[in-house]
Amino acid sequence: AAAWPDAPQLLRQMMERLGVAPEPLLGDPSLRRELAWNCVACPNRSQCRRWLKSAKPADGYRSFCSNASGLDRLTAAQAATG
Repeated sequence: AAAWPDAPQLLRQMMERLGVAPEPLLGDPSLRRELAWNCVACPNRSQCRRWLKSAKPADGYRSFCSNASGLDRLTAAQAATG
């Protein structure tokens, strides 16, 4: 829980960087909890912060982010609806 203060902010920034709208999470409480918990428990916060500040490729998060599969699901769902 050491990440708690900045976990929601990092998750929001990650979603913004990936162009993922937050609205789908409102309709999927299970996924919202999963993403929030993964971010709180993440051992890679410093790598995440560096990636968010960098110009590295957008798919680079997959190598360290414990939310990669959930973010990919949101990205795919967003692409399918819009």
